[in-house]
Amino acid sequence: DPHGVEGKPGDIDGLNVFKADTTLLADKTLNRSEGDWLGLNQNVSGYEIHMGETTINQSFEPAIRFKNSDKTDGIYLEEGKIWGTYFHGLFNDPAFFDAFFKQIDPDFKSQLGEGTIHQFRSHQYDLLAKHFSNYMDVDLLMKIIDEGLKTV
Repeated sequence: DPHGVEGKPGDIDGLNVFKADTTLLADKTLNRSEGDWLGLNQNVSGYEIHMGETTINQSFEPAIRFKNSDKTDGIYLEEGKIWGTYFHGLFNDPAFFDAFFKQIDPDFKSQLGEGTIHQFRSHQYDLLAKHFSNYMDVDLLMKIIDEGLKTV
């Protein structure tokens, strides 16, 4: 982070899952994109969002090839057991969602049922909100948000 975008300028070690170096830049990249997930030969759409440039320092296969381009994104290792990408929104497509998880577990049964990924996600948020409200004093939290900590 030479520009101090996320704190003091400097370097930090990552998780070392990939042999890669990422330099955080001052400007964010945001593009709507389409491509093919190469490990599954599956169409994907979503958006690229990142604030850096990554150099991968190991042999790898790209995860995605962009439509109508030689441009690729991501890293795909060990037959898909390890992967990473700057491509967001992949799991919004039920076909990709199912194909991706069936690759991990051939017995995978989609929990989407007749719904969409958006309905599934909305239901998960509802469950989280219910859990949150069961174990949190929501009225007190709202009072703190509205009036500040001095009221507690």
